[in-house]
Amino acid sequence: MQGVKAIEWANGRVRLLDQTHLPHQEVYLELDDHHQMAAAIREMRVRGAPLIGIAAAYGMALGARHIETSNIHDFLTQLRSVAETLSATRPTAVNLPWALKRMTLAAEAAADPQAAQQALVAEARRIHQESADADRRLGEHGAQLIPAGSAVLTHCNTGSLATGGYGTALGVIRTAWEQGRLSQVYASETRPLLQGARLTAWELARDRIPTTLIADGAAGFLMRRRDAIACVIVGADRIAANGDVANKIGTYNLAVLAKEHAIPFYVAAPTSTIDLTTASGDHIPIEERSAEEVTTCAGAAVAPAGYQPSSPSEASPASRTPSPCRSYSSRKGFAMPDVRVAVIGGSGFYQMEGLTDVEEARIEKTPFGQPSDAIVIGTLDGVRVAFLPRHGRGHRILPSELPARANIYALKTLGVEFIIAVSAVGSLRQEIEPRHLVVPDQLIDRTKGRPATFFGQGLAAHIAFAEPFCPVLRDSLWRSADQANATVHNGGTCVVMEGPPFSTKAESNLYRSWGADLIGMTALPEAKLAREAEVCYATLACVTDYDCWHEGHESVTAEMIVSNLAKTIEVAQRTVRLALTRLPAERDCLCASALQNALITPLDMVPAETKKNLAPIIGRYMAAKPTGS
Repeated sequence: MQGVKAIEWANGRVRLLDQTHLPHQEVYLELDDHHQMAAAIREMRVRGAPLIGIAAAYGMALGARHIETSNIHDFLTQLRSVAETLSATRPTAVNLPWALKRMTLAAEAAADPQAAQQALVAEARRIHQESADADRRLGEHGAQLIPAGSAVLTHCNTGSLATGGYGTALGVIRTAWEQGRLSQVYASETRPLLQGARLTAWELARDRIPTTLIADGAAGFLMRRRDAIACVIVGADRIAANGDVANKIGTYNLAVLAKEHAIPFYVAAPTSTIDLTTASGDHIPIEERSAEEVTTCAGAAVAPAGYQPSSPSEASPASRTPSPCRSYSSRKGFAMPDVRVAVIGGSGFYQMEGLTDVEEARIEKTPFGQPSDAIVIGTLDGVRVAFLPRHGRGHRILPSELPARANIYALKTLGVEFIIAVSAVGSLRQEIEPRHLVVPDQLIDRTKGRPATFFGQGLAAHIAFAEPFCPVLRDSLWRSADQANATVHNGGTCVVMEGPPFSTKAESNLYRSWGADLIGMTALPEAKLAREAEVCYATLACVTDYDCWHEGHESVTAEMIVSNLAKTIEVAQRTVRLALTRLPAERDCLCASALQNALITPLDMVPAETKKNLAPIIGRYMAAKPTGS
């Protein structure tokens, strides 16, 4: 089953299906510059949040072709003007600024304007292909939520006409139909522009999927009929950090009705639709459309002159959308399927044998910058696990440069409750030999100037950190390492140094005199930030060397670390796999409530911007107003 080809790049131009003529005519536009693309987006000739992002990316590539300069700095200045023109077209769809930022970064990495123009075309095509691939994965995941032989209700249009691929919510429906799980689709007409009647019904008719078109106001009557529909599934223009969803007007009504009738309500959207910098739906910019969209229909007036109608987009609170699905998930408001565990380590982990259903979550920004790399999500022995390469793929980031706050923040927004941090360390004890594993229980901080807290900016908080590692997760790791036949040491103090140079001999002996057992460069501030985020954190330390204190062994080198780490990776992988089976279904450790008595500033005195940025971390405490002296 193939979707509609709504957009394509061909011969230096963009060929675009003009959706305003559907369903009666299939009219294609040939666009030559970014002004034409901006008009097409603004006039909804192209629509749907994912497809708007793709169109904007192609629009930047078009605009770049008209920039005439041999100076890369002048080129980038003019390109930013192109981006601003496109950015102003549809403020609610977060895919638009997301795509423009990716395109800008691609151009900035080029050496000259010609290379930048080529890079922009390549990046736009990459964004388009990634969207199509994500649609397919989303369809496969989402179809599992639809009971066999059931009917579903959908709203607006979320098919190929909205994504440039297979569709989000409609992609789930298509996949369920292909799998023989679906008997019937109910499509709401979707006033005022009738995207459901004009576009969704048209796409489903092409696919020969049985569809009944209903008036928007008939949804409640339909839900009242026992077993008429199994679930509601819609798309999204933007998803805030707390799970609030902005989508076509009418979505909130459906969510309320679905909750009233105990019908599952799902939101299917790619990761590019998730805006981690927006705390809730209250902060999503809501587009106010033209009054004529309400007062006219197909160009004919349907309301008396002089009325002032309202035609906004809409934000649905997470409390009304209890189980949306998407390409990856957050447990607070998102099902599909849960990612409770994360592994921070190297490529040896996200390329583990037996890892299936692999996909990437590219979180382009957080309030604390970009994470180290894309987060790889896969299923390992039935458990969904997120893998984050700490130093970036290719080991590009020094320990002092690690974006630890962005990394922990991004994992928190995925719903992660447990972080297993795999690290290379040096030994400060004779009995802890290279290629042994250690599950440390204490830390000494010798770092300098690394950002080590999410707080500040008007919000003071002081977490308890006497036990820096989660005891429950530590116990799971050392028992699993023992079961994996590793030589493992339970407990030990790890000194975290700044680096990147290794220790002097005097420093190494000083740490030994303090009673320290290990030395590394990465456990802090990760452990502190994880505690602030109420995420359980423990380190699986892979010993690679004796630092430089041991007279009978050569001093540590980068080559030595890489060589010995490669020799321990297999047993470390086995340990992680076994640990996944030991994690409790519900957490009762202190990590899960670390902020309960840690927030000092009364929340009604905290600046709105700080609340917005920290919503994924402090959201559940927003109703409380702790006081301090």
